[in-house]
Amino acid sequence: MTIVIAAIAAVALIITGVTLVVRHVSADDPGTSQTPAPTGGEASSPGDASDENDPASSEQSEEDGDGSEMPARTLNQESTDRIVDAYSSTDVAVSVMTEDGLRSYSSRNASKRMVSAGLYLPVYLAYYGTHEDQPSDSAGEMMRSMSNDAANLLIDAVGGVDAIDSWLSANRFSGSSFERRFGDVAASEDGYENYASSDDAARMLSMVAADGADELMSYDIASEGVRIPEGATIHAHRGMGIQDAYNYFVVISDGRTKVALAVMTENLGQERAADLTSQMLATVWDTMFAGAAR
Repeated sequence: MTIVIAAIAAVALIITGVTLVVRHVSADDPGTSQTPAPTGGEASSPGDASDENDPASSEQSEEDGDGSEMPARTLNQESTDRIVDAYSSTDVAVSVMTEDGLRSYSSRNASKRMVSAGLYLPVYLAYYGTHEDQPSDSAGEMMRSMSNDAANLLIDAVGGVDAIDSWLSANRFSGSSFERRFGDVAASEDGYENYASSDDAARMLSMVAADGADELMSYDIASEGVRIPEGATIHAHRGMGIQDAYNYFVVISDGRTKVALAVMTENLGQERAADLTSQMLATVWDTMFAGAAR
């Protein structure tokens, strides 16, 4: 009888011990399904219309079991702010977003309305938002060559400047407005201008990246001194010449994953805007692609 009681007690202890271990793990281990939450914000899909400026968390690349770095989904807010603010704390806005819509980084001015020189994406997205089953040669030409004439044909097809502006409002691009046709210098001099925030521009880039249209964007930013990380594929547009704006809109990819980068500047000039874009591309590549496994 004594032996039986002792055996029962031992089994009870073993069962209790297992239960304690399970409780310990579930209390302290958040689980592999947890996604990094940007400080002050949350992930949003490309179609999500969050107006908030939600700076990214300070997540760093982690190491895999074999010692290699695992790509992060966000950039370190503090260290990336230092990169951006070294150029200007007032006249520069930078935003980074993943292809699936996670806001990975927003600089201090990412919600500021800035002259959107070179941003043809509102016209492309508005057109295909209302003409999904009607492919357009003008859309392809505009995306490939940043043609003002092709862009204006698309504006007419959508219903004019006001229709583009209405599309922006309906899709809650709250930092953006569309007031004139491309190349209309007289309208610009009369105070009519097209604006966007870098957060809005990054979300538009994310949307076109998701459907593959970024591959039409073929401006050679390397010809302007932008340094492309080794192994990276770049699709980009550039805008300049309006109220001292110099902007770069870029999708960077390793062939599997895409990340959108919007760099918008005022009074910075081409050389410094290109240098800032180079530094941001290097930061995104090293952190969010882990240097493509180097």
